[in-house]
Amino acid sequence: MYATDNFLDRIYQCTLNPHNILNTPAGSLDTLIEEKRKKLRDILKLDLLDSWQFKPTLTESGCEQKNGYTLESGNAELLPELIIPYFVLRPQNPKGVVIYCPGHSNPIHGIFEDGAEKKFHKAVPITMALNDFIVYMIDFIGFGDVMIHNFNKDNPDKDRKCYANTANLLLSGVPLVGVRVAQTMALIDYVTANENMGKPILVGISGGGTVTMYAAALTDKIKAACISCYCNTFKGSIMKMSHCIDNYIPGILEVGEEPEITALAYPTPLLLTCGDKDPIYPVYSAQEAIDYVKKAYEILGDSNLITSEIFDGVHEISEEGIIPWVNLFGTQKGD
Repeated sequence: MYATDNFLDRIYQCTLNPHNILNTPAGSLDTLIEEKRKKLRDILKLDLLDSWQFKPTLTESGCEQKNGYTLESGNAELLPELIIPYFVLRPQNPKGVVIYCPGHSNPIHGIFEDGAEKKFHKAVPITMALNDFIVYMIDFIGFGDVMIHNFNKDNPDKDRKCYANTANLLLSGVPLVGVRVAQTMALIDYVTANENMGKPILVGISGGGTVTMYAAALTDKIKAACISCYCNTFKGSIMKMSHCIDNYIPGILEVGEEPEITALAYPTPLLLTCGDKDPIYPVYSAQEAIDYVKKAYEILGDSNLITSEIFDGVHEISEEGIIPWVNLFGTQKGD
């Protein structure tokens, strides 16, 4: 039988960084983490994206009073010439700020409509607003309405979103996830400067969980981070089944496996959640990843900063786990 499985596994083993938090002497951990974060920034091309020194702007075009919060909407320019839609859910008496990162989905306005998106997100952003948190949401590049319009218009919209943007960026050596992380970093800075509420919390689901993981590994400007329906291993998920092309970042194994990258977020508190029937981020490798991150946090100083939840569900968010966690960490000091 002809197959490439063994060869691909050999490449994986040869390129996976053998040095990790679990096998490094305590005295060398700070150096290891610093080196890995620098390598991660290099791979995501964040220095290139940061070099523009662009000042983010949010231009409001609509404001609607909802039951318990005000819904602001408009266009955001977080990176030069990359215009995306945004929403802000603003309660009357806010106690904190959440940046909610949606995943591969229909436009973020679907969260407010009856349909698949509302079922996927469980209206969690709305619930957080009703719990007195300001909630920022954006469509990242390649998500929702943000697509390439001059890329073979006969193709379905999905091909002009993730695929087209990823393919074009890779010619410049820039991974699409790196652009999304840069967008997130810019939004964190904007929110911190303009809301006067201290550090925000990041909450990401699916592809938004991807962005949340990388951002949390690289910034100390957030209070806590929830990675929902993404915490897993590369080997057990994106290398085992078909995923959108933007998940495949050239050279990422030189930093380490996915749980190792997640653990670079220390000492940021993390909530790691997974549906027990998630078909694309399987529960067995999700549990493996969660166990690894807990061990790494224990070695680094405090495993109690990790909260995990395996819930009864598929590839969807868990309102039961996230809302109490946001209420706990969203009101804590540490700014």
